[in-house]
Amino acid sequence: MQLVKNCENCNKNGCSQCQFYNGWYNHETWALNLWLSNDEAFYSQINEMAGSVKETYELADRIKEFVDELKESARMTAHAKDNGCMSGHGCLHLMFEDIGSLWRVDYNEIAKNWLSE
Repeated sequence: MQLVKNCENCNKNGCSQCQFYNGWYNHETWALNLWLSNDEAFYSQINEMAGSVKETYELADRIKEFVDELKESARMTAHAKDNGCMSGHGCLHLMFEDIGSLWRVDYNEIAKNWLSE
C-alpha cells in the first residue's frame, strides 16, 4: 500500500517545489521501500520488525539500522569475487546504486507504510 501525498504549494505533483515520486516523499524513499518489499528475505525481516513495535519512530529506527547493516555488508563485499552479490539478497551494491543517497530516505514514511498493512 502506498501513501499518497499532495503538494500543498501547487495544484499538481511534480512542480519545482515538490519532490514527490510515485506517491512517496522522494525517489530514494520509494526505491528503498520497493527493494525491502520485493525481496522475500527483506520483506520477512521488516514484517517481523513491524509486528514487534507499536510506534512509527521505533520501526523507522529499526529499519534504518537494518539498512545501515546492509550497506556495511555491501561495502565489505564490494571487492569480493561476487562483486557484492549475496545469496538470498540479490546484489546489494545494485540496490544501493538504485536507491541513491540514503540521507534523503524518509524512514518514518516507510515505517508508516509497513504499520498500515
